[in-house]
Amino acid sequence: MKSFFALIDKARKGGYQYQEIKLPKYHKKGSLFLIAMPIQKIRFKNGYLEIPTSRKFQEVYDKEPIRITIQILNAE
Repeated sequence: MKSFFALIDKARKGGYQYQEIKLPKYHKKGSLFLIAMPIQKIRFKNGYLEIPTSRKFQEVYDKEPIRITIQILNAE
């Protein structure tokens, strides 16, 4: 939202056209979205699906790679 209001201020000063300014579009709370990631980066380890995070993410949020518990069902 910061950049949205910055554009409005810029438009008031004549540096930007109002017609090009649009409200940001956000996902609804709790909604799902797709993440595109190379399959080579995802690992299966001890019953977990491990999704890597960047070093910067780990420093900022003090987190390890994201681990999701999975169940493998027999296809019989």
